[in-house]
Amino acid sequence: MTLYLGDNELESLNCIGKGAESKVYKYTEDSLLKIFLSSIDADAKREKIELLMSLPLPDNVVKPDELVYVNGKFAGYKMKYISGAPNLHEVQKPLYRKNHNLSEKDLLDICVALGNTINKLHLLGIVLGDIRSYNFLLKDKEVYFIDIDSWGFKHRANLLPDAYTADTIPPYCFDKNGKITFSQNADIYGYAIVA
Repeated sequence: MTLYLGDNELESLNCIGKGAESKVYKYTEDSLLKIFLSSIDADAKREKIELLMSLPLPDNVVKPDELVYVNGKFAGYKMKYISGAPNLHEVQKPLYRKNHNLSEKDLLDICVALGNTINKLHLLGIVLGDIRSYNFLLKDKEVYFIDIDSWGFKHRANLLPDAYTADTIPPYCFDKNGKITFSQNADIYGYAIVA
């Protein structure tokens, strides 16, 4: 499925976030558009997104629904909007947990669910690479995985997200010789830090 827009249509949308690789726009009440910056390799992103769309990803992964073209050129993708869901960085704060009545058992259940989904993704050959509390949302005690276009694949050469630099690569993704090692083992280490 493909969504075609013109520049004017995109500019009329509310930009709700910007990262190193993209801008996120609210498209409808229940969907967002992730539009890549012009500095990103559009062909590589489109190939990765098409592959992700073809995989049987778990339901709690916010995956691409449609490719988005702006003025006839690939620009990004449409995805589900998880409204009112803080990222796990916010959830980790004691005041948030107190104000939202999250018990220690709730937190343990969240950590187990996070680990189970990571395991399912690993079985599909996926390497997340960027396991940070900002890349997971919590709604009704269910963890949602976001920013999946930065993921890589175990047996594919290009695991490094486009916007990563030596300063932004998580420290656990370097081996003892300083070589970048995005791997499922590094994912497990990153998961342990988040948990």
